[in-house]
Amino acid sequence: MFIWRSLTFVLFVIIPALGAGEDFTIPSFWRRPNVTLSVDDRISAASKAVETFLGRLGSDHSGGQEFYAQLADFDGIAKQTTYKEDVTRFFNLNVVDFGYQFAYGYDAIRAYNTYQTSDFLDLAVASWAFGRNYTLSDEQVSSGRTPVKSFDLTARCGSASMAGGTFWVRSINIQFTSY
Repeated sequence: MFIWRSLTFVLFVIIPALGAGEDFTIPSFWRRPNVTLSVDDRISAASKAVETFLGRLGSDHSGGQEFYAQLADFDGIAKQTTYKEDVTRFFNLNVVDFGYQFAYGYDAIRAYNTYQTSDFLDLAVASWAFGRNYTLSDEQVSSGRTPVKSFDLTARCGSASMAGGTFWVRSINIQFTSY
């Protein structure tokens, strides 16, 4: 019992007290950064880091979709298409499950913005259509039914309409939504 009281005292009294004396002001020299590397040198350094990471991935390019969306963003910022093949390969090889479908569409549109390739736009549109199937319309809320679930809908959640709510669980009998 003594140990828990001591631990509680340390965690909730001593540690916060130590932090209270900290100076959290921003140093004045941070207000005028002096970056001496050229844009090309910064892009080169970032590219070396990306290449190192890509070299550690397997042939299935399983680095995660957010990583590949960031690669597309990096290409866009750098005004290059260096990683277009890697990004395209990732999107073509990876099947997305329900839980990541919305992020997948968002990441596909990020790639489209950089590469202007209809394949990425098609992926984003397909993801939007998929998500739209699980999003409640005014008509569905009014009728109390949706084709993707097998229960009666509630029109309101507290004071908010359920219209626009999106099911985040695919199972036909589970009722969870986000709005």
